Amino acid sequence: MLFFGGAGLFAQTLTLEEAIRQAGDAIGAGLPRNAAAAVFRIDSDSGSLSDHIEEELAGHLVNKKTLLMVDRKNVDAIKKEQELQLSGEISDESIQAIGKMLGVRFIITGSFTDMGGNYRFRVQAVEVSTAVIEAGASATVRADDQIAFLLSQRRPIARGGGDYRIGEQGPAGGIVFYDKGRFSGGWRYLEAAPVQTETDCEWGTGISAGTSPAVGTGKRNTQHLAELMKKMNISGNAVLYCDELVYGGLDDWFLPSAGELELMYKNLKAKGLGDFSDTAYWSSTAGSGLSNMHLSFQFKSGQGTENYGADTAKVRAVRAF
Repeated sequence: MLFFGGAGLFAQTLTLEEAIRQAGDAIGAGLPRNAAAAVFRIDSDSGSLSDHIEEELAGHLVNKKTLLMVDRKNVDAIKKEQELQLSGEISDESIQAIGKMLGVRFIITGSFTDMGGNYRFRVQAVEVSTAVIEAGASATVRADDQIAFLLSQRRPIARGGGDYRIGEQGPAGGIVFYDKGRFSGGWRYLEAAPVQTETDCEWGTGISAGTSPAVGTGKRNTQHLAELMKKMNISGNAVLYCDELVYGGLDDWFLPSAGELELMYKNLKAKGLGDFSDTAYWSSTAGSGLSNMHLSFQFKSGQGTENYGADTAKVRAVRAF
């Protein structure tokens, strides 16, 4: 395996374009000449930034003429067909399946990560048949206007179609924080409403039955609780606020379950996305003890907790699509 980085080739801080070119040189030098390869995915906090790096890296490798690169249109078609544009690492099994579908020997993936001032760019080429990393590179990339612009952009996606990545704008104008990998049960993605929809209110008291902490149950929790609260003439609380919210031309917002709220913290707040406050946010999941205790999530410490229903906490609605 050939890997450049650390105190060697990439010891200095580079511009994004310099890092892409040098990563391409390292990958080209580390793989057999005329081997078939494809740049599949570079993860970052912005779809536009990922698209730019993927396109520029693939273009550099094409121009070097040391590898046989698959056309980007074919790669994008496979992504869409297989719904593999997910967050997190790609498994060895997925690498092998993708490679077979594209007819290549090597799949190139990577990441672009905020290091608190600068960025870390990593790229690797994996042998499809063995799932072994055969070449790679890493670089420290300095923050500049180009990166700031790409991070500020949202990849344009038509309402009702296309693939979304974590951190991108959703169809209702919120921010996508979860992708379960395939469309089932009427949804695939979860989208958090933007910060301007936030409010502070109590959860409510006297109701605790029929809720779940699981991902995918927030909508059902909210509908169940809202129906009970309306029958009891209860108003002005977190559940009803989300149930009645209309934003982005849509009215299918709900109060997230405890599991969904934790995903919002991990995939958005912990990465500096979504403009969340360092305080507690309500979930639609009732607590396990007294009937007036309900689950919230502390967005400062990253820990789940229980609060009295009469307590005031932040509320951020979500929707599934």
